[in-house]
Amino acid sequence: QGWPTFIQSGLYEGKLIYVSHCLTCHGCAGNGLGTYGGTLIVTPVNFKAEPFNTMPDDQFFWHVSEGIQGSVMPPWKESLTEEERWNVIRYVQEMYAHPFERDRFVSPF
Repeated sequence: QGWPTFIQSGLYEGKLIYVSHCLTCHGCAGNGLGTYGGTLIVTPVNFKAEPFNTMPDDQFFWHVSEGIQGSVMPPWKESLTEEERWNVIRYVQEMYAHPFERDRFVSPF
């Protein structure tokens, strides 16, 4: 596991895309309170809250691809490939929507 698995899974690419395209609005905690988050009329989504933390993959992909009308969320299908969109979605789901936490006192072996 570790770094090679993180790279091979596409999560690293998803992280890079999140940092370059999503961080300013959705924030480093994925709660919609990024640098621009508090200045917008429509607050960016909080990935940790309903309905986004339980949203089916196909709906999540549609929102990322088509954007959100009436907000500053653009249609990313115009500038990100399908694989890039899936990678950033997987990253958001793993880090914010339903993160896996490991008990540091329990050995994985």
